[in-house]
Amino acid sequence: YALAKPAEGKTLIKSTNLENGDRLVYVLKSVQIPTEETEEAPVQPVANPRLGQTELAAMLQSLRSQADVSIEENPILSSGY
Repeated sequence: YALAKPAEGKTLIKSTNLENGDRLVYVLKSVQIPTEETEEAPVQPVANPRLGQTELAAMLQSLRSQADVSIEENPILSSGY
């Protein structure tokens, strides 16, 4: 992780440009260093794991709807030679 730990009670706000031209803003409120007790605790998912699948399906559908694909038959291949 490349971000510096924010000072106590402070929030670190950063942004970056994505390849598609969008701008992403992210916030780091705190950093917690795990102890032996927390390392053994099971990790709880932050988001619904199906959300990624839904996002991927939506992105693929969007790409398919925007695609302009044409397949031309090759006369040599279609004639049986």
